[in-house]
Formats: sequence, structure tokens, C-alpha cells
Amino acid sequence: MEQFFSIIRAVLHRWKLWTALPILAMAVVFFLTRSQPKTYVSEATLNINFQSSKGLSLTDDVLQQYEINEYFENLIQLTRSRKNIELVRLQLLKEFYLKKHNHLKFDENDAAVLDTSQIMPIINRLIKEKEMLNLLDKTHAEINFFLKKNNLSHDYINANLGMARIGKSNYISVVYEADTPFKAAYINGLIIETMKQLYQSISKHRTDYDRDMFEKLVVSSKDELDKKIKRLEQYKIKNNVINLPEHTKAIVNQIVNMEIQLSHLKEVRASRQKAVERIKEDYETELPMPVNLEANQKIVDLKRKLSAANSTLIANKFKPNPSIDIQKQEKEVQEIKDQVSHEIVKLVKDVPYDPKQTKQEMVYRLIGYQLDVEIAEESIPVVQNEISRILEYARSFAPLESTIGGMENEIYVAQQGYLILLNKLNLAKTVAEGKGSAEIYTVDFPSIPIKPKPGKRGVLVVASGVVIFLLIVVVLVLIEILDASISTVDRFEKVSMFGVVAAIPDMQSECVKNGSLSQAEAFHILQQQLKALRQEILKIEPENRIVLWLSGHRMDGKVWFTSQVMESLQKINQKVLLIYGDPHDNSVPDASMPILGTQPFAILGHEKSGILDLTESQLSPLEIMDSANWQQFFQEIRAKYDYIFIVPPALEKSADWKEWAMFAKSAFYLFRAHKIFQSIDARSMQMIADSSLQVAGAVLSKIDIEKMENYIGSVSKRRSKLRLIAKHLINRDFMKIKDELKFNRKKKVKT
Repeated sequence: MEQFFSIIRAVLHRWKLWTALPILAMAVVFFLTRSQPKTYVSEATLNINFQSSKGLSLTDDVLQQYEINEYFENLIQLTRSRKNIELVRLQLLKEFYLKKHNHLKFDENDAAVLDTSQIMPIINRLIKEKEMLNLLDKTHAEINFFLKKNNLSHDYINANLGMARIGKSNYISVVYEADTPFKAAYINGLIIETMKQLYQSISKHRTDYDRDMFEKLVVSSKDELDKKIKRLEQYKIKNNVINLPEHTKAIVNQIVNMEIQLSHLKEVRASRQKAVERIKEDYETELPMPVNLEANQKIVDLKRKLSAANSTLIANKFKPNPSIDIQKQEKEVQEIKDQVSHEIVKLVKDVPYDPKQTKQEMVYRLIGYQLDVEIAEESIPVVQNEISRILEYARSFAPLESTIGGMENEIYVAQQGYLILLNKLNLAKTVAEGKGSAEIYTVDFPSIPIKPKPGKRGVLVVASGVVIFLLIVVVLVLIEILDASISTVDRFEKVSMFGVVAAIPDMQSECVKNGSLSQAEAFHILQQQLKALRQEILKIEPENRIVLWLSGHRMDGKVWFTSQVMESLQKINQKVLLIYGDPHDNSVPDASMPILGTQPFAILGHEKSGILDLTESQLSPLEIMDSANWQQFFQEIRAKYDYIFIVPPALEKSADWKEWAMFAKSAFYLFRAHKIFQSIDARSMQMIADSSLQVAGAVLSKIDIEKMENYIGSVSKRRSKLRLIAKHLINRDFMKIKDELKFNRKKKVKT
């Protein structure tokens, strides 16, 4: 959290930087954009007629959404294509020569393109054949140079052309920017018309290709269909099959009829045979038969004749022949039956009538039954043989039917394919007549803008200021985050071997300079820290009160600081002698601290607090005099002074501190804030810790007062109420926010 406040303070303290530079940047951009040309925008709207009916589609389908998106993209790319832009440039130049507009300018260097008799044929040919300029040709190159000089290059037109689909509708917005309103509308119209013509040409080429393709497919399909039909005809002729379905139907019907007749004959034979056996059984139990039919030669001959006639009749029924009269044969069979019956009746009549022994009616029936049985027995084999023959004959038709059925299916499929292709061919011929002419329709023609397009000058000015402001803030934040210098007590104690006993504020802090913290408050903080340090000094044992003030690297203000400590000790009646031995310290002692002398033994006559300045000689302690004399010197002055402070050179510059350590017993380590904690500081601390000195602690000097809050508590500097509330919110100190609001309400009530 402290780092966050440190970043905020670092940014706020440099308010002149992030205020002046953005304003300067905005002024520069405002000056540089003072002569921006005016831009006029012409707008037009196109409607695209998509395929929405299957009946008019060559693919039996309508466009899907992804196909529509692709269609729009293709149309936009066609409009922006180099060929379309080239045709627009050529058409614009042609109409300029025809004096339809004056949007192009000539000068003395354009003599080559002034000869219309040479230029117009070239332009007309290129437009008609929809070709581009050949820059290897000198005349073509001059035409291109002239157009480019009039801001009609491919890149310039493409950069000023805007084209996009309007939402998910079937409309396209086309805009073009130019330096005059009429030029913008004129070029926009040329772009649209040229695009339509080019699209129609491409569409016609595509539909012509479709038509030729369908024509080839129709011819190929017709040839294939004819081959299949011819093949079926030859197969039927080869196998003597004219009408196979009707033929098969007749065979099935005949087999069914014969099966019925066979079943009937079997039933007649069984029933008649049973009746004959029953009659014979009845006669044998009573009396013998009154007549012997087997002995009558005439009846026997008639029965043979009847069997032969019946066999012939049955055979002729199954093998119909137009020359044979079936009805006549049936009549003959019936006549023979009647003759047999007549002979039986005559035979029975010749026998004496005996009603007890003879039953004429039963004899007559017996004869009839026997005839039926004999006829059935002769007919059944004939019928069975005929059924077998027909079935054998039908078996020969089974593979023929299967093969012919497959051929007919192939012919049907070929017919359907041929009809579909023929329909597509007719549709392709119809579409080819007007393809592309009605698909793109201009709804809103290019408008002539009334006023120029709002410039981006204001946006550029504001954006430049914002960008510079953000850049400065980011740089300041990064500097603060990446800054490795020791700026707070917490940072120092993380790397130091010694604890901080006092933090001496920088009396030139930014908050003091800008008046948010009074000089009196800053001086009060300094005095309190000096008191804290004084208390640590008072804790030193009397025999150890020769104190070294050490530092790892050179720093200004050591003598001034130690003189302030001396002054604080004098306030409690302590006499202090300061031996100043650092010639690199550019500070001066406090005015109230007198210089007692520049030689050790020269100050023995003094008893008041003061300074022994040894910096003029530039010599180390043992170079000034030997150890014994120093021992004698310190022994004498210890009787006069409560404390003896020694300020040697920095440890990185000199080894004098080791000689002073022979006489001193205690030490404080000095470190100046806003310096990087270097390896020399770590080594210096380690050397001091390894020596015989008793280190009372470290003193962090020149620290920014605003960064001391984590060490001494809140600093009473002037803040706005908004900043106070924001600070409490960041610290989540909600009670202080509540107290602050209560205090403000009470203050308003009093006023």
C-alpha cells in the first residue's frame, strides 16, 4: 500500500511535466493540421437479388447464410480489384476527353496525353476488351503517370473507397471520398457502373460455361439412353421375348387352372371309386349282378373309344391349336357317353325283370361311376404331365425376366437423368440471356455531399494530448516501480544488518516546498527524530561513549547532522566533542558549534563543546600521531567531555575508520535515502559487525517526509477532503471516513 501511495505522490509531484508536455503536443498537432484539405463523401446503396426459388436454381437449392456472406465478400473484392479500378480510371479519362467532366487537370508536362487521336483508340480498346494498362508501353506509362498525378492511382482510389454490407440485409453501402462534392459523386457512380458491367461479364462467362457443360451432358446422357434401349431390344429378339409380363401372366393363369382341374379330377376319382365299391358290396351281399358288363364286347369298345376321345380332348385343351375345334371334340365325347348309357339301358332291359333281385337304377349308376373313374384316371396323368411341361417351360423365363427387369431399371434411371439434364440445359439457356443484369440494383444513386466530412483534427489534437499524458504517467509509474533506491525505512531494514533508530527528514521535501506541510511541522519531525537518536546515545555505557559515525559510501551532510545531534545533547547539559576527519564532506557544521582547533593537543585547554577539524592535513589518525599519543589524548579529553563523536571518511574511500576503531567503542551507521543499497554497503556493514565496535543502530537521513508515515505515523500535511476520503478508502479505514464526515457536518452547523 505504501508503494501505491508512493507512486501516486511521484505522479502528482511532477504535475508540471504531465501538464505542460500534453499541452505542447496538442499545440504542435493543432499547428501541423491547420491546412488539412476538406473531404467530401458520396454515398450510394445497392440491393443484391439472391436466388430464393428452387425452381430457378441450377442446383435445386437456395443460398445458405454462409454462401450469402461469401457472395458479399466476393462482390466487395471484385469492386476493389485492380481490373475494376483500372476500368474506372480509363472510363474517367475517356469521359474527360469527351468533356463530360472537368475533374482532371493538365499542365505543360502532359503534352503526351493531349493527343486524343492517339490516346482515345487505346482507351476504347482497353475498355472494350476489359484489359489493363501495360506499363512497359511508353504511351500506357504516360497515361498511368497522368492519372496518378491527378490522385487516381489504384491505391488512392482503394483508400478512398468504402464498401460494406448493411447489417444482415441484402443491401450494400458504397461510399467514396474526394476533394470536391461533384468529383466524389461522379467517381462513385463510375465505380458502381463499372463493377456491374464487370460482374455481368463474369456471370455471363460462368453461365455460358454452364450451358456448354449441360449441352455436353445432355448429348452424352441421350447416347447412353439410346444404347440401353437398343441393348434391351436386341436381347428380347434374341430370346424370342416380345411381351414378357403378359406372357408370364398367361402361363401363371394356365398353371392355376390346371391345378384346379387336377384337384377336381382327383376328387371325382376318389368319390366315384368309393361309390362303385359301395354298390358292388351291396350286390355281392344279396344277389350277383344281373348283367355282366365285362362280357359285352360293344360296351367295351365304346369305353375304349370314350377314353381315347377324352385323352385327345384334354391334350388339345392344353395345346390350343386354331385348326382344332374343341367344342366339336367335347360333343363327340358326350355322344360316346350317351351311347354307352344307351347300351347299358338296352342290356338291362333284355334281362327279365325281377324287382326283388334287380335294381336297374343302381346298375345304371354303377356304370356311370365306373366311366367317371376310368376317365379321371386317364386324365390325371395327362394333366400332371402338362403341368410339369409348363413349369419346365416357365423356368426358362426366370433369368430372362430378371435380366430384362434390370435393363428396364437402367433405362428408367437413364431417362430420369436425361430429363433432369435437359431441364437444367433449358434453364441455363434462359438464365444466360440475362445473367447479372438484374442481380445488382442501385437503390440510392451516388449522392452529392452538401458539406465536407467532419475532420479528424479535433480528435487528433485530443488524442495526442491523451497519448502524451498516458505515456508520461506510465513512464513515471515504471520509474517508481523499477526504482531500486532506498526511499523508506521498510526498504532499508529489509537489506540492512542494523535496525533503524532514527529517520532524519529531508527539510527540502516536495511537500515542504509546495506548502502542504509547514516548515514548523517539518522542523518538529526533525527534532523528534533527534530526540529519539539522543535517547539511543544516552543508553551507551560511559566507558563506551567514544562514538564513530560511519557510512559505506560518500555522503554530504555528516558534519551538519552530527552537529545537530551535539546541539540536542547540549540541551540536556551534555558536553560533546566532534572530531571531524572526513575531507570529502561538503557540508558545514551548525553555526552554534565552534571550531576548537585543527590539532589534537591544541584543544586540550578547551572545556566547552566544539569541533576538532582534522580535514586540512588529509592524514590518517596514525599519520597525525602514534597510538600512544592518541591514547593519552583520549584519556585527557574523556575527563572533560561526556561524549566524543568521530566522523571518518566513507568506508569505500578510506580505511581510516579502522584506525579510529582502535580508540572508539561504539558506532552508528549512516545511510542517505534515495541511494541504491550497493554491495559496498553490505560489505561495510559486515566489516563493522566483525569489528570490536558495538553498533547502536542505523540512521537513515534525507528521507522524504511523505514517505515516513509508515515509520512515524500520519504526517499532518494539508489535504483536500477528497484526497482524505480516497486515502481512507484505500487503507480501508472506514471509521475515519465516518469521523471525517461527522466533523464536516458539525463544522457546517456551527457556520
